Amino acid sequence: MQRLVIIASILGFAWVSWTYILDNPTYTFRYRLTLEVEAGGKRHVGSSVVEIAQHVPRLSLHPGTVRVSAHGEATAIDLGNGQVLVALLQGVMEETWRSGRNAREWSQLSPAPNLALLYGVKYDWRDGINDGLAQLVDKRGVKDIERDQLPTLLLFPDKTDPQSAVLVDPKEAFSGLSSGLRIVRAMIEVTDAPVTRKIENQLPWLSAIKGHLSGKLVCFNGDLTQALPFCPARRHLILSE
Repeated sequence: MQRLVIIASILGFAWVSWTYILDNPTYTFRYRLTLEVEAGGKRHVGSSVVEIAQHVPRLSLHPGTVRVSAHGEATAIDLGNGQVLVALLQGVMEETWRSGRNAREWSQLSPAPNLALLYGVKYDWRDGINDGLAQLVDKRGVKDIERDQLPTLLLFPDKTDPQSAVLVDPKEAFSGLSSGLRIVRAMIEVTDAPVTRKIENQLPWLSAIKGHLSGKLVCFNGDLTQALPFCPARRHLILSE
């Protein structure tokens, strides 16, 4: 029996080592999203830095699937009068403002396709390799983004109440037709700045939810009626540690 355990351990170690040697590269980069918003006749600015890691496992039950992980927090803009606008960590899912998808849209958890387009590199996976992502890490310079390149937006009319959250249509936000606010400018850039940790200062209820975390994620459910200490299908992801 002991011999079997030893053999199994050796085989397990060999499998893990072999998988590590053969695995495809992981591409890691950081981006800063900055929103300038007009509300109540005043200009408000908010930004956050998020780290993204992407790779395609060579050994997987679903070959070719790109795995994406985020380390950071959503971008929060304090609008005054107890209101906070939040640009989430992922883009449109079922709640899309447009029919169909296009290359400009923020993907579910990563802005990499957008960044590649803005910085003029090719975003293309071939056998687990993405040369465009490898180039993206070294790109610099602030880029303006349009309404169809934004992640999902939530407005908290009462920043102390997570159940006050409502979806904001980016088209209306840019035109000034949404809840009395207007996005004046939206910018994104690749950066090596530290990942930001400040959203709890603007949304105080996050601290209480984090106390119940297991996976260190905070999401909203589909109808925005409840903040959750986990993320079903990464829906409405607001914090990822």
